[in-house]
Amino acid sequence: MHFVPLVLRKKISEIFSIMTGLNLRPDKNGDIIYLQSQNFDENGILKTKLLPEVSRMKVNEQYILRPGDIIFAAKGSKNFAALFEEKNDPAVPSTTFFILRKYSNNVNLKSEFVVWYLNQPQTQNKIKKYITGSSIQSLTKKELGNMYISIPEINIQDLILKIENKIKELYQLNSKLTDLKNKFNQQKFNRQKLNIKVID
Repeated sequence: MHFVPLVLRKKISEIFSIMTGLNLRPDKNGDIIYLQSQNFDENGILKTKLLPEVSRMKVNEQYILRPGDIIFAAKGSKNFAALFEEKNDPAVPSTTFFILRKYSNNVNLKSEFVVWYLNQPQTQNKIKKYITGSSIQSLTKKELGNMYISIPEINIQDLILKIENKIKELYQLNSKLTDLKNKFNQQKFNRQKLNIKVID
């Protein structure tokens, strides 16, 4: 007898509340970070360390991100998901993003797994079908909420995330190796140029 892992299918709106981020102006006395799509690469990774630029006093507390919250870029060509973790500095997302916050009485589901799921090419292809708009492409809260997510048992989620982390580590190592090779080749080229000049 074969063991078949249990997989639930639920709408995102059944698992998460969905809120739109805020349109805020920079404040020289800001004390929290304002997240915008240009701060991230195509994989939802912050490109640089950000500095506080909006005032917490002007932000409703419910919009300030909590550990386990997911931000999803609903506008523009990069529709990535990213996880807000406890180690992150206090932040609020711009209107580019939806905030996905799990209901307390939820299924056994890791936010990290949801981020992985939303960023998968197959899921991204589904999302693209619901994107509307000519000048600014966007996804509505309703369309995102109506999307289904397949939820395997927690041990399967852990395994998937472990494999994903290993793949990321390999990509990072490969990127570092490529940089080192480029630097080595550049140094080699510079030495050759120098030798040519000396000979001349």
